[in-house]
Amino acid sequence: MQHEGPFSEVATMHGRAIKVAGALAIKTALLFARHFLRGVVAIIATVSSIAMCTEAAPTLELRARCLTGDPCRFTGETIAVELLLVNTGEENAVLPVEYLRKRGPKIILVDNQSNKETRLCMGPPNPRLRDKFEMLAPGQTIRIPWSISSHDLSRATLRSSSITAIFRFYLEPSDVFPGARTVYTALLIERDGGAAVSRE
Repeated sequence: MQHEGPFSEVATMHGRAIKVAGALAIKTALLFARHFLRGVVAIIATVSSIAMCTEAAPTLELRARCLTGDPCRFTGETIAVELLLVNTGEENAVLPVEYLRKRGPKIILVDNQSNKETRLCMGPPNPRLRDKFEMLAPGQTIRIPWSISSHDLSRATLRSSSITAIFRFYLEPSDVFPGARTVYTALLIERDGGAAVSRE
């Protein structure tokens, strides 16, 4: 029977140490590669996000005009208005046009003497129209007829001879949320006459 000498035991231990060291080296290399790839992915995601944020958005402008006459005058009747959503930029704009038509704008009536605000309710949202988008080419206009009831106008002009009607559209179908893209304009309405003006 052959017995192993001390040199043979040392060689065996040395071989085991080499195997352990090799396994540790492979594991370290794999961990490094994993963290490196994560860093690369994070950098790519950041660059993509920056590119998306810096992409120029279409320039849209909202205008309003009174259909019951110029100057816009409240005589105790409902006032019909026309809202014009204009693409004043150089890029196409994609909007849920029919959704905006059906729901209408958010309207705030401001007493020009006391600055008291009367906020009117928007129309109910139609979920079936949220994903129906239309393209608005540069220079193209969307006309949206709307009205302000005599009841709401009477409340707003109870102690004032003029009010400012502010119209606002939320361009995303997800409705009102912080940071939502909006367009707005304002129309001066006078009880006893006066010019109708649309200002941003």
